[in-house]
Amino acid sequence: GGPRVEPAIRTAAAVDALPVLAVEEALSYVLKTIELLKPVLEVPLIGFCGGPFTVASYFIDSGSQHVFVHTKAWVEQDPASFHRLLDKITTASIAYLQAQVQTGVHAVQIFDSWASILTYAQFQTFCLPYLKRMVEALPKTPVILFCRNSSLYPQELAQLEPRCISFDWH
Repeated sequence: GGPRVEPAIRTAAAVDALPVLAVEEALSYVLKTIELLKPVLEVPLIGFCGGPFTVASYFIDSGSQHVFVHTKAWVEQDPASFHRLLDKITTASIAYLQAQVQTGVHAVQIFDSWASILTYAQFQTFCLPYLKRMVEALPKTPVILFCRNSSLYPQELAQLEPRCISFDWH
């Protein structure tokens, strides 16, 4: 069913109340795993995280529902607070990816799997600027971008200048 967030984040007040935790403490087990794997791997290690829109959709609709009714409604009804949520997620995600890089991953992949539920205009507004911030925050690290249906937006994703764009079967 996908990641679950309880209670779901569905109001501007809930966004404002979200804490930003220190990555080294909250996700120390990921960093420890990277440290343990590095010496024994004979292949490059790729770190990853969810893209801001996808993480937001899990916060709001909690679970992989493929419909994301509450997420779509929020984008339409209160875009300002939705942007605040995306900003918090992006800031935390950048710190998370930077910590993975500092711990030793060779590249990172950002999975904005649910960006495909957005219209083209919404994709440009609620997805691309946040992915751009993430790519720019890792100037010396190869970044791979994945959005479901990436083939619909190859020029837009290429303008973000990731090292690679990952395409799905579509």
